[in-house]
Amino acid sequence: MNLDPEIVKQLIQVFAAELDERLLAITEGLIALEKDETGAGRDRCIDSMFRSAHNIKGAARGVDARDIAEIAHALESLFSAMRREMAEVSARTINLCLFSVDCMREAMTAFELQKPSGFDLQTLLQQLNQWQITGEAEADAPLVAEGDKSEGNRGDANDARGSTPDSIASGPRTPSGVSAVSCPESNGGAPAGDALKSTALGVHDADAVREGVVMTRVALHKLDLVSALAEDLLASKIEIEDHLSALQRLHHEAQSYANNWARLASMSPREFESVASAWEQSPVVMAADAIGSLKLGIHSIYKQMCGSSSRLGLISSSLQDQVRTLRLVPLASLLRPLARSIRDIAQDLGKKVEYEVVGDEIEMDRPVLEGIKDPLMHLIRNAIDHGLETPVERLAKGKPEAGRISISVASTGNRILLTVRDDGAGISVAKITAAAVRKKLLVASEAEALTRREALELIFRPGFSSREMITNISGRGVGLDVVLSNLNSLKGSVQIETVEGEGTSFILGFPVSLSTDRGLMVRAGGAEFAIPSVSVVRVMEVDASELIDIEASQAIVIEGKAVPVRDLSAVLELAQGLSSLQQGRLPVVMLSNGWQSVALLVDEIVGERECVVKRLKAPLISIRNVIGGTLTGSGKVVIVLNPGDLVTSALRMDSGMRTRVQTQSRSTVAPHVLVVDDSITTRTLEKNILESQGFRVSIAVDGRLGWEALQKEKFDLVVTDVEMPVMNGFELAGRIKSSERYREIPVIVVTSLASEADRRRGVEVGADAYIVKGQFETKVLLDVINQLI
Repeated sequence: MNLDPEIVKQLIQVFAAELDERLLAITEGLIALEKDETGAGRDRCIDSMFRSAHNIKGAARGVDARDIAEIAHALESLFSAMRREMAEVSARTINLCLFSVDCMREAMTAFELQKPSGFDLQTLLQQLNQWQITGEAEADAPLVAEGDKSEGNRGDANDARGSTPDSIASGPRTPSGVSAVSCPESNGGAPAGDALKSTALGVHDADAVREGVVMTRVALHKLDLVSALAEDLLASKIEIEDHLSALQRLHHEAQSYANNWARLASMSPREFESVASAWEQSPVVMAADAIGSLKLGIHSIYKQMCGSSSRLGLISSSLQDQVRTLRLVPLASLLRPLARSIRDIAQDLGKKVEYEVVGDEIEMDRPVLEGIKDPLMHLIRNAIDHGLETPVERLAKGKPEAGRISISVASTGNRILLTVRDDGAGISVAKITAAAVRKKLLVASEAEALTRREALELIFRPGFSSREMITNISGRGVGLDVVLSNLNSLKGSVQIETVEGEGTSFILGFPVSLSTDRGLMVRAGGAEFAIPSVSVVRVMEVDASELIDIEASQAIVIEGKAVPVRDLSAVLELAQGLSSLQQGRLPVVMLSNGWQSVALLVDEIVGERECVVKRLKAPLISIRNVIGGTLTGSGKVVIVLNPGDLVTSALRMDSGMRTRVQTQSRSTVAPHVLVVDDSITTRTLEKNILESQGFRVSIAVDGRLGWEALQKEKFDLVVTDVEMPVMNGFELAGRIKSSERYREIPVIVVTSLASEADRRRGVEVGADAYIVKGQFETKVLLDVINQLI
């Protein structure tokens, strides 16, 4: 039967998803058997693996994936022999079965790419068939490849776990290759942990030919909820249509009234009186009735639409939430496959590890799940390699022979906390600081001043490592800056808890979804931007005088630490803003990226709001400093900035930033003006004029209070009236100009006294300007002030 090519493609996608699930079930069963599962537990494991192999065989034949079907059939027969106890369940048997699982994954990749598999299928089938008959491999096909025993840190571990024959892995390699479980030499001596990564996480090269189609299983009850909300949405649509009909009736009624009144307005007075005489009511009463009728109709529709709008809002919010849950996948899809990787790395290192997961039923957005794969795998490799001791060392310390790695997951609101814990040797703070000093990441005096938390965070710095922490598999500290970088890209965080001799915990925090977030809205360079709030350490205003010079740059001191200061508009390479500096205060947003922090100057801090972030797609995904965009309520597009990129870009800026900020900030500190006048009207007028131009203004109601104000504060200019109680303006100006301390302060006399004698008196007491109120204009006052300051 010839099927449509599009249907065939969909069937293959469905089969690929099912294959991953079935192979995972087989892998988990084999690992359980390896832990000496006996009795009913052993039978359940074998039955589960038998059913999975049987289902794979049938599905593979349905899409004509013949290689996969043949391997599944051979595994099914071997599991059947195990169930009848005709085949021994040994470490060598389990390794052969795990290798067969890897070969099926590779065969799936080859099937989707329409390329030959990179292994000898007939030899593999021969090995599986021979094992179910005799319980062992043929003598001329040893399970341990000679190349496996030569790698330094693997030692005799490979002898215990074995490998598959060279003859099986001798064929041409596909891009995914056969994992290091079976043929380490095929990976060029790469560590088993790295080679296993793609296998353990269920990722293979065929994703490239799936045209970006990602399949997710959705529970039926979720679809039922979405369907019910869609029906409620239809009911709301009918309500809106009813309201529209009512509005149309009101519109026709109003139009009728308007036409009638327009016709009456065009009549001559005599014609109007003739028509009006036949009416039972006066025109005014009729108009009032018409307006009242329209008012009642509008009010009724308004109330109905308020109710409909409220219901529609609830429905749309619920529908949005439910649709969002359709994208969520359980953490189990990531955490369960890790058991295979942990088992293989531990065997490579000659260690025993028990793996435990709690809370993997919690769901999260697939992009977040994909984003935490690499950090999680890196932490686990480090935990096995350097966190856990060897069996001999553990027994000597009174610990169980097998180390324990546990992953616990908890949900707190819209964030998830994932804790990776081992019961190994812990992390030595002293060794960390010593390694940091040796690598010249900081000097000895700085290391001594670090708190315990700050010292532990050194392992996340780029370039941090120590000789004791390096192996082929991993190094606690080697590459952990990449872990932090990946988490920052997910708007996540990481914390460390460790006790020497007892173990270490890495606590990862990240959002459930990247589609929605709270954003801090700011203006810079004449444009508005959103910064994800989760990366904002604090928002504040600082005085320009608080900026300090450090190493040809500028900084502000926050909690005793100097934080570099940069202008956001300069970081984004926009026109220079900083309009807010005209008032002498600097709006600052402090961001952190791992152990690095920066304070960004902005023109204005608008506020915080919830954002639906539309992330950039290829090829725009590589744009620096930008995550994506969001829409405001008015439909305006606002760019959402990438906090991690902002910190990196800001700290890479040259020292030219220092001079511009320093010069501009100092020159824009607002001058302080003292206004002295006993008239509240004049005081208020002058105060408003000056403040509108960016001046700071203080007021006094007579000359004596003005003189007292000069003793308390520093002023750049005095504006005074003449006729005032207690001390007049001439006396105040004379006292200012005769004072050694204040004689340099300009004094402007603004008065209604316009005689020549009064003008001479003002000059005699030392006033710098004399403005008559009758001639007073805003421009005149401001021009005089600008000349004097």
